[in-house]
Amino acid sequence: MSKANIIFTNICALLIISLFVCADVSGADPINEIVLSKGMTLTAQTDWATIQITAIAKNKRKYTWDGQSIIVNLIPRQQRWYGSLGLYHPQVRPPHKGVVHMVVEEGQQHFKTIDGAMIWLKRFEEETIYRDDGLVISSRLTGNDSDQKFVDINVWQIFVNGKTLSTYQETGASAKSMESVKEYMQADQFETYKKINLRKHYLGGHKPTKLPGSQNSRITIKH
Repeated sequence: MSKANIIFTNICALLIISLFVCADVSGADPINEIVLSKGMTLTAQTDWATIQITAIAKNKRKYTWDGQSIIVNLIPRQQRWYGSLGLYHPQVRPPHKGVVHMVVEEGQQHFKTIDGAMIWLKRFEEETIYRDDGLVISSRLTGNDSDQKFVDINVWQIFVNGKTLSTYQETGASAKSMESVKEYMQADQFETYKKINLRKHYLGGHKPTKLPGSQNSRITIKH
C-alpha cells in the first residue's frame, strides 16, 4: 500500500471512530439541513455507476445502481459534523454483488464565499461532480476483491453568503481530532484542512449560480 493510501486510510479511520462518539448533549433537537424533499429523485452519472436517489420520506432514501436498490432510514445528526447538520448512515449492507459496506450522507454545506466552497470541493479523494447551483454528488467504489467492495455516496447542497450565525457550529473537527490528523499531513495541507473544517457556519445564504468545473448534465432532479 502506498504512503498516500496509508495516510488516507488512517484519516478515514479517525473520522469513522468519531462518528460513534459524537453525541448531542444540548437536549434540543436541531432542524436538520437536508437536500432532497419527499418525492424527489436525483440521478447522477458517475464514472462507476448511474446512481438514483429517491426521497421516500423526510429521512428515508432509496439508493439504486446496477439494477438493484436498497432503502435506508437515515439518521438525523444532532451536531454539525464536518460542516453538515444533515442525515447519514455509517453501516449499510446493500444487496449489490460483492458490496459488504456502504456509507451514505446528505446535508448542506454553508460558505461565506464561492472561493471557500471551491476549496472544500477540491478536498475530496472520491469522485465528485457538481452543478452550477451547488448540488454535489461525491461517490466512491473501492476494494480490489470482487467480494469485498465498499461504497460511499454523499449528497450535498452548497449555500453561500449566509448572514446568520448558526447555533450549531463544528463539532467533528475538534482540537483533539485536528492534532491526530496533523500527524499525517504536510504543513500546507494541514493549513488548508483547518481552513475548511474550522470555518464558521452561517445560515440564510443562497445557492450559487456558477461554479468553476461544474458538470450540469451529469446530475438531474425530478420532483
